[in-house]
Amino acid sequence: MIKLNFKIIISVLCGLFLFCTSLRVITNPSVLASGDSVGSFPIIMYHHISADESKKGDYVITPNQFETDLKYLKEHGYQSITVRELYAIDNGERNLKPNSIMITFDDGQESFFVYAFPLLQKYGFSAVFSPIGKYTEMFSNSDDHNIEYSHITWDQMRKLANSGIVEFGNHSYDMHYSNSKGRKGVTQNKNESFEDYRKALLEDINEYNTLFYKHMDFTPTIYTYPFGKFSDNTETIIKEAGFTAAFTCYEKRTVPKENDNWLFNLGRFNRSGKKSTENFFKSISVH
Repeated sequence: MIKLNFKIIISVLCGLFLFCTSLRVITNPSVLASGDSVGSFPIIMYHHISADESKKGDYVITPNQFETDLKYLKEHGYQSITVRELYAIDNGERNLKPNSIMITFDDGQESFFVYAFPLLQKYGFSAVFSPIGKYTEMFSNSDDHNIEYSHITWDQMRKLANSGIVEFGNHSYDMHYSNSKGRKGVTQNKNESFEDYRKALLEDINEYNTLFYKHMDFTPTIYTYPFGKFSDNTETIIKEAGFTAAFTCYEKRTVPKENDNWLFNLGRFNRSGKKSTENFFKSISVH
């Protein structure tokens, strides 16, 4: 009888411990927010930076906003994680470091080089930069440069690469558009056969990679879906082309190794210029 009561007491105590632990996770947002606690981290998606306050919008922030973002992250103990580190995590060579965050910039505007790059260096963060190949080529061969609309040049890209803090993604050579046949970015047209779709996507990837290698001596291993859109067959084709990771626009935290395909479903939170730094980061549980 005594042994039975002892077992009952132990069972009750264990149950209370598990209940209290679960309650702490549910009621304490910082536990959910911590990449170290639950093995997840956020990826932030930026686009254009403009010093003109009137242009702030869903995809435009000011230099001051970006610097305030980096200060906030630094003060709250966050540190950059690179795609190279994600590969190492996937291979079991390392664990996710505490308070990890990834910064990405899409489209390839020159404002990244002028405004963001020096600030990343100043605060000790890295970023993934995904330019559109056609525009990099165009502005590399043009004297028309205006920070409000210019895209980055190959010379500037080489300086980014040499810094060691910028990784690169393929954001298509010339598929960042929508057409009347249903294609948006690299999605498959309505009634388009798999072979025709495969041919169109591989041609664009090859054109991008050929130019990139010519000017940079390497090619990106990351694919950044234009508009964040893709079709059922897209992943098969980009894997065939040699990519080993892909960025989407799904607003979700990344959980390393949550499934075998996690590197091709890297979600990101869009940084709108309409929110303050604190409100934006609190909305994605970064505090």
